Amino acid sequence: MPDRILDHDWIIWFGDLNYRISLSYDEAKRLVEKKDWPSLFAKDQLKMEREAGRVFKGWQEGKIYFAPTYKYPFNSDTYYAEGIKISKNKRRTPAWCDRILWRGRGIQQLYYVRKEFKFSDHRPVCATFLVQV
Repeated sequence: MPDRILDHDWIIWFGDLNYRISLSYDEAKRLVEKKDWPSLFAKDQLKMEREAGRVFKGWQEGKIYFAPTYKYPFNSDTYYAEGIKISKNKRRTPAWCDRILWRGRGIQQLYYVRKEFKFSDHRPVCATFLVQV
């Protein structure tokens, strides 16, 4: 990918980037229950890798003010399969796997949220951008 982007060129990259949170399941669960997103986000692997300059150098992401998007049982509002017997091997620490990043000039993110669709073990995220064309 070129290092130089023209005045109004832009790229939006989105999907399940599969980055996790570098905390134990129990610690992450405790922070999610408290809705302590800043403490949880401090251990987000994508955030840490970007800050270290190892991935997505020059890319931007909006502020995350929503619960982690992964791991839910299908068709459920219950996070981590609480109350459902699940082996430790299948249990996953919650994470913001689903992300939207962008780079370039002439683009501004206006909105970044997760949606409460229950058809997957992920909650999708969406964003609205203002883009100069």
